[in-house]
Amino acid sequence: MKHFAGYGFAEAGRDYNTVDFSNRVLFNTVLPPFKAAIEAGVSMVMTSFNTVFDIPATANAFLLQDILRDTLGFKNVVISDFSSTEEIIDHKVAADHQDVADQCFNAGVDMEMGSTTFQDHLESLIHEEKVDLKKLDAAVLRILVLKSKLGLLKIRLEIYMRIVPSIC
Repeated sequence: MKHFAGYGFAEAGRDYNTVDFSNRVLFNTVLPPFKAAIEAGVSMVMTSFNTVFDIPATANAFLLQDILRDTLGFKNVVISDFSSTEEIIDHKVAADHQDVADQCFNAGVDMEMGSTTFQDHLESLIHEEKVDLKKLDAAVLRILVLKSKLGLLKIRLEIYMRIVPSIC
């Protein structure tokens, strides 16, 4: 399911542009199709490139945690759009690639596509205690569960499910 959220509301119809809508529009117009897809069992949500309430969707904890996870109840994988993690530097909300990894992962992105900021920086962010290892375990588990459901893994995930039972 993509692009979460507000992608079609970009000013002047330009991709990656600012989105400006009210809570009323967000909850009554933007979110209902996403809610329906979640209720139908969608396995992945892809973030959008645009901002929502002046914060890029890929680094927007309000959007990804409060709304997607808590309000809509999405339990599966959140993936960035192609290099949308790195593009938060262009939005002037991240200073460098380590800051990108910190903001996007902590906002709720499990997997990034087309860039390597997680691969390059999550380990150091864990050592610096900016990223919680349990949160990383939960993200990895969501990805492994999806891969298993798709038949891409031949291992038993019961072991991993005991590690992070809250998302299983």
